[in-house]
Amino acid sequence: MQTQLSHTIVSEDLAAIIDADLPWERFEGKTVLVTGAGGLVGSYIVWTLLALNERSDKPVKVIASGRNASALAHKLGAHEHLRLVELPLTNVAPLELKADFVIHAASPSRTSIHRDDPLGTIAPNVFGTQALLELAQRSRAEGFLFVSSGAVYGQPELADGQRVHEDIAASYGHLNPVMSYAEGKRMGEFLCRAWAAQHGLQTTIARLGHTYGPGLEETDERVFADFAFRILRNEPIVIKSAGTAIRPFCYVTDAIVGLFTILLRGGKGEAYNLVNVRNEFSMLELASALREEFSERNVHVEVLGQSSHSFQKQILLSTDKLEALGWEPKISIREGFRRTIESY
Repeated sequence: MQTQLSHTIVSEDLAAIIDADLPWERFEGKTVLVTGAGGLVGSYIVWTLLALNERSDKPVKVIASGRNASALAHKLGAHEHLRLVELPLTNVAPLELKADFVIHAASPSRTSIHRDDPLGTIAPNVFGTQALLELAQRSRAEGFLFVSSGAVYGQPELADGQRVHEDIAASYGHLNPVMSYAEGKRMGEFLCRAWAAQHGLQTTIARLGHTYGPGLEETDERVFADFAFRILRNEPIVIKSAGTAIRPFCYVTDAIVGLFTILLRGGKGEAYNLVNVRNEFSMLELASALREEFSERNVHVEVLGQSSHSFQKQILLSTDKLEALGWEPKISIREGFRRTIESY
């Protein structure tokens, strides 16, 4: 079966990930459950775990969960140590599985879904998280990783130049249905901390930022994904706002190494910001960099200057806590987007 995994760039990415200095041997002979396995991050997690089997005679067994098993099979391909399942993560019904590690990356990612279906957005982050925590406890799991988001911070009051550390209080109107994604992630995080405190479960939390790489889909509504597909179609890069908001852009290999660093080395019940502070660009700066990087496509940039509807205007996160565990990003914005575009 031809899948994205067969692409040279993805294979190179996986080789770079498993070369990271991490205690990969902890996965030997173990079973890892990965939810959201059809997404960009989830698929790379699954492929990384399976790639470890090329270096060990004690194979990792992966249970990959997604909304549609046939789509998941098309995305991930076939592997003797891979099992595909569809889990009901919209309620707290018991999940009749066992796993030594659980990585919960399932959540609606499109902002239109967050706005139009707040209940469907909250469900996997709250009810699904509770069900998976119970599964982990019943399995005596060694580790549980909840893939959260920097959206949990909202728009905190900060001094000029102040970076957001993991213990800062969130600031947003939580009763606004548009905030379903941020509020669902916050509650999922709280459940992880509560299970760690009350039951001693080894839970960890990763607050991802703007993660990109091979596997982005055209239905992705985030600006950087729109930029990538416009370049692929030789269309103008359109910035609807003034383009001044600054975001940190993290290539998927750096993000995956960060996630496994948190899972394998993180403190019980602790949250970690996972963004690339070395690649902080405004939307206009990103568009200009991509125009230069792909000059052979003669792409130009259009700035419409419309009002932004994003609730999170601009915050800069600190990754000191994660870097103290030994993680650091390696891929530049130009290299990362070059690899992303060429993977298509």
